Amino acid sequence: MVGQDNSPNVYLHKEVKINGKAYRMSYIAPKAFHNKTYLRSVYIPESVDSIGSMAFHSCHNISSINIVAFANKHFSY
Repeated sequence: MVGQDNSPNVYLHKEVKINGKAYRMSYIAPKAFHNKTYLRSVYIPESVDSIGSMAFHSCHNISSINIVAFANKHFSY
């Protein structure tokens, strides 16, 4: 994820590296960004297959969400 804490712009990458091992970004957890009122824009890559329930709940200031390759995805409300 690009952006410092409290950054208004979030760019999720296709994969993340932890201790040198690459992991595919395929899921956004429930309430992952819950109540982050400072968020203004979010980029979600094609690798994300699922967005958990209330992942962006109460993010009232988001004005732009870019979801790449939206077809065949599952998003909870």
